[in-house]
Amino acid sequence: MTTARLRTLGTTWAAVRRTAPTQPHPVIPRRPPGNAPLGVPLSVHDRLRDALGVGGVPPRGGGR
Repeated sequence: MTTARLRTLGTTWAAVRRTAPTQPHPVIPRRPPGNAPLGVPLSVHDRLRDALGVGGVPPRGGGR
């Protein structure tokens, strides 16, 4: 791969990581088209929960 292609790939990956939900949502489809319209609102919801420190998945190792 060229350097330009790798940079484009890295930029795309960073954008996807910023918009992806941070918690598992087992009832949401993992493939298009169902995942696209549901992923963005869930991402906002997850990031608010993460910022407030409520809900979500407990830390690994039981928080120890």
